[in-house]
Amino acid sequence: MRIAAAERPHEVVTLPTGHCPQWSRPDLVAALLARIAHALVNR
Repeated sequence: MRIAAAERPHEVVTLPTGHCPQWSRPDLVAALLARIAHALVNR
């Protein structure tokens, strides 16, 4: 059974960055991606 993306639980994350977060705050982007990866591994 497939679930539409809108029906899945989600979280909105706002980072205090410029227009290109990967350039202006790569540390925050990396930390967010690490947090997501950790959550996926530990499901």
